[in-house]
Amino acid sequence: MPPIHVISSYIHHSMAEAIHAFSPKSALDMGGVGKLQNFLCCEVTDANITDNLDGTCLPFADNTFDVAVSIATLEHVGDWRKFLQESSRVSRTAAMHWFPWSSAAIEAEYIKKRLGHVHPCSIPDGVELQEFLSGPECGVHHWTMAPLMTIGEHLLLLGTINPNLNHPDAFEVVSRIGSEPYGVLLTMHKNEAVDDPG
Repeated sequence: MPPIHVISSYIHHSMAEAIHAFSPKSALDMGGVGKLQNFLCCEVTDANITDNLDGTCLPFADNTFDVAVSIATLEHVGDWRKFLQESSRVSRTAAMHWFPWSSAAIEAEYIKKRLGHVHPCSIPDGVELQEFLSGPECGVHHWTMAPLMTIGEHLLLLGTINPNLNHPDAFEVVSRIGSEPYGVLLTMHKNEAVDDPG
């Protein structure tokens, strides 16, 4: 496997710490391509569209995995509601998703695109997402959302692998809103006995 670049390593390491709070023996990495297994001490199954595994229609029975996880995937899924439902369905204790989410993240995506870092994503609408998570169709007991990675961390780490982002306009964004959250960790708890790892 090729080396994991620094921004991916940072997110995977942070996610692994949160996942370990659930002491899983098995995890499903929705959108995963083999990276998460380098950070977790449990069996990890990848479900990637390139392997004909669609996160909105998974070929696994209910409660197959202790946890279902996605890292930087939700923002690339057309039907994020079905994606979250499937993650809840196939997990026993929790589903955990890291994705960009905030008005500051939208601004960061704009500056990245303007400076030539093209990685199209669609950040879910906050009101729609929270209404869905609080409704019965989501299939979870309760949910939490906590900041995980700031705008400054995201842009500066990304600048280590994309020289286009080593630009005064990117640094201006970091100076102005660098402490604002870029990504969040959404934890969908399947039962009330599980403590919030955040």
